[in-house]
Amino acid sequence: MEKIRAVLGTNVLVGKNRRPLLAAKFISELEAVAIIVDDKDVSGGNYDEWLSDHDDHPVMATALVGEAEFLVTEDKDFPPKKKFAGTSVITVEAFASRMKIGLEK
Repeated sequence: MEKIRAVLGTNVLVGKNRRPLLAAKFISELEAVAIIVDDKDVSGGNYDEWLSDHDDHPVMATALVGEAEFLVTEDKDFPPKKKFAGTSVITVEAFASRMKIGLEK
């Protein structure tokens, strides 16, 4: 499987439609392969015109510092199908389809 650099928003991991035990297991598995980055390492960038919620700035900064291809989120404040500095905003369903994995409901 090709390696993909992605940032998963917290709503993807622990959103209202996710089961807590499944989320905990998934997070545990991610920690084994994840590269940890600090959003404070980003230099420059102004998301005010692009993101309506200032609390989302660290999420976008994390994606940029991590050189993520994708920011996977269900947060409607992130414009879907948009690209910012090389990072595409994508839904969980679109990411799962791209990764060829099924989603449990």
